[in-house]
Amino acid sequence: MNERKLVTKRDIAVLAVLVFFAIALLLFFRFGLKDGRTALISVDGRDYLTVSLDKDDEITLENGVKIIVSDGKIGFTESDCPDLVCVHTGMLSKAGDVAACVPNKTVISVSGGEASVDTLTY
Repeated sequence: MNERKLVTKRDIAVLAVLVFFAIALLLFFRFGLKDGRTALISVDGRDYLTVSLDKDDEITLENGVKIIVSDGKIGFTESDCPDLVCVHTGMLSKAGDVAACVPNKTVISVSGGEASVDTLTY
């Protein structure tokens, strides 16, 4: 009498290949894919510096404003302005996000990657 095995060597090989590709895709999308987001820092109405959000960095501007890039986000960390609205704005991460330190005439705007759409106008 022929007994049929429930799991064959061929089934195990196919499963191993599928698991390998699933892990490879997971690693690729987690660590290998950069979305190209950048931030433009403008001072006194002029483009001052463009930074990549893919690399952590600390930037100190001549006007005393400190900006940090960390974990794909950028934001003001220190300023000598009286109300510190810029610092309390938090970290920017999505294309189209903007923060400004009005007394120091400094603006950060994020571009690239996928923009989040708030409204749509026809």
